[in-house]
Amino acid sequence: MDTTTATDPSTLVDPGTLRTKFALAMRLDRNLFCVSTTLLRPEKLDSNEARELSLNLLAKRKIFTDKLLEMLKIAEAQEGRLSEEKAEVFVPEALKTFSWQQSAHFNHLTPRTLDITAAQTRMQGAGMAVKSRFEGPPLRKCPITMRQASFLALEEPVSFPTGQAEKDTIECSTLVEGSHKAPFGEIEERGAAVTAKERGLPETVDALMTDGFQKFPDDWDDLMNQGSIYFQFQIAKEPKERPILRKGNQTLPEQLITEGVVEVFPITYEDFCPSRLPASFNQI
Repeated sequence: MDTTTATDPSTLVDPGTLRTKFALAMRLDRNLFCVSTTLLRPEKLDSNEARELSLNLLAKRKIFTDKLLEMLKIAEAQEGRLSEEKAEVFVPEALKTFSWQQSAHFNHLTPRTLDITAAQTRMQGAGMAVKSRFEGPPLRKCPITMRQASFLALEEPVSFPTGQAEKDTIECSTLVEGSHKAPFGEIEERGAAVTAKERGLPETVDALMTDGFQKFPDDWDDLMNQGSIYFQFQIAKEPKERPILRKGNQTLPEQLITEGVVEVFPITYEDFCPSRLPASFNQI
């Protein structure tokens, strides 16, 4: 829905008409998907070797077809416009850029859907590692702002050069087969844009979350003793004598920690953020 020309809902008297207009506005004829593009900035690389390698690789790579470059030049000369005939050439040539190949590919694609619950179910059925929770408002009869789900990066085979090639050329290198995880994605269900009157909703949600987390320990010892977090032990120094459990309320591990023989470190969380509700609301 184009909010700059949107009709004031209060002027739509007939509820049936209101529902019809809102249903039409939620169609996928606008903002079908967005693509996050990674921009390489060689001048920002501190290593001269890394900078030269990236520039050499870029010089050897041709991403766009000749026909696509021709259409782009025409479009730029015509203020971004193309005739229907040339557009029929442009679209297929542009799609070739993002075909599944060894050069350019999608790193982060965010398609839009009208039913994110159904989309997530289909993704799980296809064996994709999808987040179990949605980000954004709960399920509503009248959707607002945006609900989002993510899936983990897909593992792809890739050949890495050993770096022992003459003149550092990839063609002459001995390649080692490996894999990496780069492309990942999200799906989103966009609802109605809320007015400025409701823009305080994220702060309200933040306040509720802060209040809820008051019940969660905020002390490392309490978090460890209550089994609230994952942690690992590491020997800090050799004990002067064989550790023996002394009388008292402490367990042997707690005693060794108190004596400085053993140190405890929390294990870093490595999954997606459990909830990015405020971030989602900021995109309205």
